[in-house]
Amino acid sequence: MAHGLELLEDMGLTPPLPDGKRCGNIAYRIPDGMIVSKSGRTTKKLKMNDFVKIIDFDKTLWQAKYISDSPFIKPSSDTPLYWMALVEAPLIMKWKKSPKVALHAHAFATDKAAKKLNAPISQTRTDLSTPEDQNALFELLKAYPYPHNKFYIRRDHGFFVLGETFQDVLDLITNAIKLNQYPEINS
Repeated sequence: MAHGLELLEDMGLTPPLPDGKRCGNIAYRIPDGMIVSKSGRTTKKLKMNDFVKIIDFDKTLWQAKYISDSPFIKPSSDTPLYWMALVEAPLIMKWKKSPKVALHAHAFATDKAAKKLNAPISQTRTDLSTPEDQNALFELLKAYPYPHNKFYIRRDHGFFVLGETFQDVLDLITNAIKLNQYPEINS
């Protein structure tokens, strides 16, 4: 997982935000939940404590139940999106194959990028990591189910990629960069 985020940074897809934190994160489904990168990542060289185990996500309270090495290490704010895409959507939509890896970064967020990549794009822009944001991704996944589709564009937010392995998602991103020599970066 760390290698995947480091590669994204090398590709220029996880620019620093004004506070110095990196945008872009990754999640991996495990039998009893998922592992997600932490919120507020600032460094390229990631360690084990840069990841958080998510046990459950409560939509009513809009909070994750998680385990981390410290009370100061919290999961990515995109955890609701990952939980829905990796845990809920495969069950609700009865996908024949379930993705194990999801990766999100702030590039390829426009109609132009979606057209070049032949990728579905969400119809509306939503505030990030909100119930509306989760619902918009759910509708996108419902209209363009996995595994036929694996690369999704979130309007004015960035891309969201699903795959079986880390290599699958990295290959999809590498191909997207080849097609879009200079991807638009949203920070």
